[in-house]
Amino acid sequence: MYVAIMGTGNALPSVDRANTTIALAAGKGRRVTLIDCGGDPYRNLVRTGVDAKRLDDILITHAHIDHIGGLPSLIESLRIGERTERLRIFGNAHVLKVARGLIALYDFELTMDRWPFPIEFIEIEAGQRHQVGAFSCQVMPTEHAIPSIGVRMSPIDEVQGPLVFGYTSDSVYSPMLQAIAQDATLFITEATYPRGAEDAARAVFHMTISQAATVAAEGRAKALALVHLSAPHYAERAVRAEACQSYKGNFVLPRDGTIIELHAFHGNAQARVLSNLHQLP
Repeated sequence: MYVAIMGTGNALPSVDRANTTIALAAGKGRRVTLIDCGGDPYRNLVRTGVDAKRLDDILITHAHIDHIGGLPSLIESLRIGERTERLRIFGNAHVLKVARGLIALYDFELTMDRWPFPIEFIEIEAGQRHQVGAFSCQVMPTEHAIPSIGVRMSPIDEVQGPLVFGYTSDSVYSPMLQAIAQDATLFITEATYPRGAEDAARAVFHMTISQAATVAAEGRAKALALVHLSAPHYAERAVRAEACQSYKGNFVLPRDGTIIELHAFHGNAQARVLSNLHQLP
């Protein structure tokens, strides 16, 4: 299983970090599931070496602009690229309402009867399990300013061992997050603020680096990667130092384009950064 972290930044992108976006593939050359759709998702796919024809399903965690705002642009790029296969969009009721509204806003250009591929909107609710792309997806609630979800995802045809990808997206620090991180092979979570800014983080329903690392430690996640970062690259040492005070496991501080392989060896699930790769296998 491969995880491509195509964007690592928060709602205000920088020259170093695009809006947080993640792509999953169950194996080499397999179809790709996209998690969140902010910024310039088509370009993110291209920069990660993903042929758009590999794109399968899209899961959107919540309807803030940096997580959904790129959807019309992605659909238009897929249309121009002559996609013919269906595209499924998964999200909670609020996400689907906003997604339909965004598409309706551009109906002068994104007209259904002109699209060469069908689009399906599939509602997911906390507590449910769905097949999203090649993955079994358990949906869990997170506490954010608007309805939001976290997920635990595993390849449906995984035979080597129990690989679990956990992702919280945007959320305030709360006990419910531990269930998403629980024994995950890789746990990815937001860490928008540094230590000392707990009040500011809570005011906008986000977490500090220390809080995110504490969630991973409490959930005994095997590996942790932090996204939705506000820190520029030159401040990465401080981010790493803060996170590693609370989390003692395999810590990854990704940059845009970081690719992580999840694999099982003799039944032991592990995560490792493929540092020499710039494209999703």
